[in-house]
This record gives sequence, C-alpha cells and structure tokens, in this order.
Amino acid sequence: MGAQDDLAIDPRLNRTPRPVISADQAALQLRLPLMCLLAGVLAALVYAWPVLLVVDIMSGGFRPALFAWILGGSALFAAVVFWGVTGWERRHWARNSHALGDFADPPPWK
Repeated sequence: MGAQDDLAIDPRLNRTPRPVISADQAALQLRLPLMCLLAGVLAALVYAWPVLLVVDIMSGGFRPALFAWILGGSALFAAVVFWGVTGWERRHWARNSHALGDFADPPPWK
C-alpha cells in the first residue's frame, strides 16, 4: 500500500455513494400505482356505479355529494386491493420462479 498506510484519513470522507434514481427509474416506480389507480377507477365505474344507480332509484334519490364520495371511495378501495394483490403476486413468483415450466417463459432458442 505504501503511502496510503501512512495517511490519517477522516472517516467522514470515506462515504459510500448512495444510489441515484434516474428519471426512467422514477417513472417505472410510478407506473404500478398509476396502473392500479386506473384499474380501480375502471372497476368502480363497471361495478359500483350501476349498483349506486339502482340504489339511488330504489331509495328515491340521495345527495350527489354522497354519490360521489361512495363512488370515489370504491375506486380508491379497489386501487388499494389491486396494488396489494399485485405486490403479493410479485413476491410469490419471485420466490417460486424455479417452479415455472418452460411454457411460461420459454428460452429464446425455442
């Protein structure tokens, strides 16, 4: 080592570099929550909105603010459920990827 052994270096200067997230990586990290939010909105429009319309007709009507809160809450609830299920699936297949057959992810030469 030579001269480096003779130097007294302040340990504060010996920092490990922190990883820097590029704009592409940040966009990829936002992709899953945004897709889950979109899926939640679509699920609310397909499933919750018709049920709310039927309840609104049968009950004689209720305030539009309540209608909007229930519809928005159902969209948010569905988005959180989709995000949780997607996270669980990712963890599950990361642990069990060895159990997949060649039909799931065929080698490029086939």
